Amino acid sequence: SGESRDHALAVAPGHALGREAASIARNASSRNQERETRNDFEFFLPFAEGNFPTPSGKAELYSAALKAQGLDPVASFIPGQESRHNRHRAADFPLELLARKADNHLNTTFCNLPGHQKMEESHVLELSPADAVLRRIQDGDTVRVFNSRGEVRLTARVDGAVRAGVVAAKLNWSRLAPDQKSINVLTSETLTEIGAGPTFYSCLVQVERA
Repeated sequence: SGESRDHALAVAPGHALGREAASIARNASSRNQERETRNDFEFFLPFAEGNFPTPSGKAELYSAALKAQGLDPVASFIPGQESRHNRHRAADFPLELLARKADNHLNTTFCNLPGHQKMEESHVLELSPADAVLRRIQDGDTVRVFNSRGEVRLTARVDGAVRAGVVAAKLNWSRLAPDQKSINVLTSETLTEIGAGPTFYSCLVQVERA
């Protein structure tokens, strides 16, 4: 085995195995030195000399390009359409949902395997004690998480892992859920105004006891 071989090399350096190990070590050292003296790659420093994709080639705190589009040329915080800081939208759905990735499988890949499911805690909604008290929700309660797009039922986890105003749940395969739904029924397909990026991490919901 690998363990017995390593042990033999350690206790019998004069043995044939010991000579073989010494040869392997010399070759490895030689390769390491070769790597150090040979320039196999160049460091990826795309902005070391500027080269930003802006008219000036610099990182711009004031953007004439944004001004030309009728936007504020200086970056500032504007609450998104689905943000708890957007008072109009948050009046109906005051909690921001963090749609988390699972820890032991990638999206739905491998999540059907029993071994991965045993390592993963699924169908759980984390919420703060403050938000739980307002809704008379206790740890372990089944809760209804909903917005104008859909709803899903999860088990409440009140442990202080998230701050007030925020709830979190992991993505799982909908076929494994009691109601055959995942948190994807809650997220938006809207794209951002600049860059056409996804907005599924900007998601407002309401939570109540089921």
